[in-house]
This record gives sequence, C-alpha cells and structure tokens, in this order.
Amino acid sequence: MAENLFIGGAVGAVMQEVLKTAIETIDKGRDFRPTLENNIDILEALSPLVEDIKQYSKVLDRSTSQVEKLENEIQVGKELVKKCSKFGWWRFLSFPYYRDKLHARDSKLVRLLSVDMQGQMVRDTMEILVKVREILEILCRECVGFGKHEKLLRGLSGVPEKPEFIVGLDENFKKLKILCCCC
Repeated sequence: MAENLFIGGAVGAVMQEVLKTAIETIDKGRDFRPTLENNIDILEALSPLVEDIKQYSKVLDRSTSQVEKLENEIQVGKELVKKCSKFGWWRFLSFPYYRDKLHARDSKLVRLLSVDMQGQMVRDTMEILVKVREILEILCRECVGFGKHEKLLRGLSGVPEKPEFIVGLDENFKKLKILCCCC
C-alpha cells in the first residue's frame, strides 16, 4: 500500500513537470507571431539609422567597427525574420524554438545598442566638449587686446558689465524718479 502511494506521488510529480513544460512550450508557440512582428518593426527602424551612422562615421573619419557589428547583427536578424515569416501553421511545433531564437537575436541587438553604442556616444560627446573648449581658447587668444571684444568674451564666462549708456531709457527713468519722489 505504501509502495503504491510512493509510486503515485512520484508519477504525479513527473506529470506535473511534464505539464508545466508543455504549458511553457504552448505559451512560447503562441508568443511566436508577436515576437516576429516586434523584430520586424525593430529591424525596419534600425536599418536607415545604421546607414546614416555609417555615412557620418566615414565623413568624420571615425572607426566603423561598432557600426559594422550592428549592421551584421541586423543582417542576421533580417535573415532569421525572413525565414520565420515563411512558416505556415503546419510548422507550429517549431514556433517555440524559433521564438527563442528571435528573443536571443533581439537581446543581442539591445545589448549592442545599449552598452556598446552608448559608450561610443559618451566618447564622442567628450570629444566634442574638448574641441569646443579648444575653440573657445583660440577665440580668447585672438580677441585679447581688442577692447570691444574683451567685453564679449568676459560675457561668455560670467555676467557682462553694466553698459554706460542705454538708448532711450534715461529720460523715462528721470520722469519715474520725479513721480516717485513727489507722491
């Protein structure tokens, strides 16, 4: 009797795991089409952006290795999407497998964009900041000694000085002072 109870419990646990795995597989299969459509949208949005980045990198004589990596990932993703788009309903048993492949490809693109490209953007921003400071230093050196431009350059790094004469306001201020004192 105890043996049958033990065997029944073991078989129940195994059946529970089989059922859980079957439910997960069915859910992955049902999630295949939305995942495929999401990947199509992402790849269509990224393709022109990557082409623009590649052209700007060439114009600015920048390294294109990161852009080429991204371009290769997009190309592999497009091939996978093209293959998966041809699946008919009779291939439903392969949907969970290809859904996992689509998710992996999507995760790889997200990592490449969020980590690698963000690092490149920070580097480029810092380079721009350095160039702007160099330009500002050159402007300061060029304009020193030209009285009119000295005030302009001081204004870039602090509060500008009060002008000696303001056109059209002297008479109005005098009238306002007289009105305020008389009242």
